Amino acid sequence: MKKICPNCGVENEENAKFCMNCAAKLSEEITENIPDVEEAEANNEEETQGEFEKKWVCPECNHLIDANMEKCPECGYTLGEDIEDGTDNKQERRAIIKCPECGELLSKKDKVCPKCGYVFKQRKGKVVGGIIAVVIVLLVVIGVNNYNQQKKAEAEKQQKIEQQEKAKKEAEQLSYKNHFQRAFLLMWTGAYQAQESCGLIHDVWYDTIYNKDESSTRKYVSGHSDFNDSLDALFKDSDFKKDISDLKDSQEEVREDMKYLTNPSDEWKQGYEAISNFYSDYITFTNMAIDPTGNLTSYTQDYNEMISTISTDIETMKIYTDTSTEE
Repeated sequence: MKKICPNCGVENEENAKFCMNCAAKLSEEITENIPDVEEAEANNEEETQGEFEKKWVCPECNHLIDANMEKCPECGYTLGEDIEDGTDNKQERRAIIKCPECGELLSKKDKVCPKCGYVFKQRKGKVVGGIIAVVIVLLVVIGVNNYNQQKKAEAEKQQKIEQQEKAKKEAEQLSYKNHFQRAFLLMWTGAYQAQESCGLIHDVWYDTIYNKDESSTRKYVSGHSDFNDSLDALFKDSDFKKDISDLKDSQEEVREDMKYLTNPSDEWKQGYEAISNFYSDYITFTNMAIDPTGNLTSYTQDYNEMISTISTDIETMKIYTDTSTEE
């Protein structure tokens, strides 16, 4: 039971003689029990909290005392006498709660009621909630940052791969182009050399049959009535042998380039078709110089046809090359 101060209206303990708030003398009239603190806090936490923060509980007699008072008006206890570590716990004593089992008034720092043994559940403070909120925000920020960093790294990696693939493709195209032009120039040069050699073969062949005395063929034809002997003398000549050897080497080099040019990309397919046709004609023409066959009439006809065909091939090939060299 509580006594209500007629001066300030503050509730005091049953056996209090003076008001713990204003020190006014109290009457013997006893009022109703103080409302349950936990229920009051649930209904109006801010108002109740403000009211209790104005009081502290005497550790000796458990009386509610004004927060500004240093001594208990009932038993004379001085706040801080029982604190061995020298710290001031006034603020802790001001925060009071009521035991839901026995009604004993206790400090909020108390975890167990010393009267009935009731165990209080630990309350979560605003600071803990604030820390959790900050942690969650930080985790979200870190997560978003990590996600953005990962996406950026993936984009940079993909960009690097694309750049490498582009550079590789450009290198392959450049290499293809170089082999393409090299094969073309080798065949052009070889075709020109074949034309010179085939022309000399024709002249030696013709001058022997028709008994012509020409300065360009004299050393091969002189003393021979059979054109085979004259041609044999021609192929034994050191200069001519070198020309034929060069043609054979040219064929090998061109053959290697043509192997590289197999399976062209889309942009080189037409060029590959053109150089393939030129290669076929080039091999035919150079073989006429390396190993002449048939008779004089067929050889002469084939020779003239090949000159025309090779000329057409060269003009076609110029479309796919950077060279402007003239025959």
